[in-house]
Amino acid sequence: MSKIDELIKRLCPGGVHFVELKSLVSVANRGVDKIFKDGEKEVKLLNYMDIPRNRYINSIVLNASTSASAKQIIDCDIKKGDVFITPSSETKDDLAHASVITEDIKNAVYSYHIMRLRKHKDVNFNSSYLAYLFRSEQIQSQITIKTTGMTRFGLTKEKWETLKFPLPPIEIQNEIVSILDRFTELEAELEAELEARKKQYLYYLNNIFISKTKSNKIPISTICQIGDGLHGTPKYDDSGEYFFINGNNLKNGRLLLNDETKRVNKDEFQKHRSNIIPEQTVLLSINGTIGNVGIFKGEPIVLGKSVAFFTISQNVLLPKYLFYFFQTEVFIQYYQKELTGSTIKNLGLKSLRNLSINLPSLEKQSEMVEVLEKFTKITSDFSTGLPAEIEARRKQFEYYRNELLTFKELKSA
Repeated sequence: MSKIDELIKRLCPGGVHFVELKSLVSVANRGVDKIFKDGEKEVKLLNYMDIPRNRYINSIVLNASTSASAKQIIDCDIKKGDVFITPSSETKDDLAHASVITEDIKNAVYSYHIMRLRKHKDVNFNSSYLAYLFRSEQIQSQITIKTTGMTRFGLTKEKWETLKFPLPPIEIQNEIVSILDRFTELEAELEAELEARKKQYLYYLNNIFISKTKSNKIPISTICQIGDGLHGTPKYDDSGEYFFINGNNLKNGRLLLNDETKRVNKDEFQKHRSNIIPEQTVLLSINGTIGNVGIFKGEPIVLGKSVAFFTISQNVLLPKYLFYFFQTEVFIQYYQKELTGSTIKNLGLKSLRNLSINLPSLEKQSEMVEVLEKFTKITSDFSTGLPAEIEARRKQFEYYRNELLTFKELKSA
């Protein structure tokens, strides 16, 4: 039997009391906006996105600032033990991310987009326990029932206050927090390692093309056929076998094709097909979103105008080498100088055809690709790399969070 089970058996064998949120905390949702006003004092600002990004918050987390009146600084202050939640969201299932304040934060206020929960002085509970509860199934199911909205979803202050929370003895709360904090720390360690690996990858990516490609530059147009997709709208067919793609369909070297991707039939495909060859063509987004890259592997697609293709015409360039080159600072700096357009940026085919590339031997290209592939596997592979381990830990955390935070309600005699 686990320590939690032993504590429950000893302290609350018949179940635990469920209490409304308003009996535990005072709920405040009148924060401060981001607009600086004359005559007000500049202060730090706790923002909406600080909450889902941090389970625990101290003064270092607060990077934003605003101005506030003397009354707002008093009314919207941030103290140790406060719990902040995100009371609204664009989707119904993303409400009530929660964070705990770990120290009194002076000269700071919270945004009007978030909600502060401050303990009543006569109530004894662990703030971290309450914060973890908000994302548990037992609380989320109540939130789902009470949620309203069309484009943005949320609950009124009164509805938040009437949510019912299980309140076991403090010894049980503390043990639950200790277990869940260990999961949180492990996930944070893995994320820190992943971030370090990504920086290492970017450093190597950018330096390897400088240190190991000391050869003459050649125009990329001499070894690749370069073009873009259809400048117009094809005739869509929901039952068509071919996908009409744009730059947003390129991600992590792959083409993302799903039920939301527009489709065309075979006649439209034959009419608008591009000169692209499987395993010899690299695709690049060039309109709106710039710089997404993918390798064409024979998918049934028609290209839109926001996708350029580079079909290798001579056996002197590896597709993967070109794929990685398009992610280097050298290329990014080049295309940023070549962009046109004000609201929607565009990278023209003329600029792409004028691009030059260092071209070492195929053997040297292969060596570079092999090293970069190893980094990519560690930082991006959701089946074996660090992202896969992080995802597994998150699922494990969610499982134990729901197991630990699901209680039987004590029935009144």
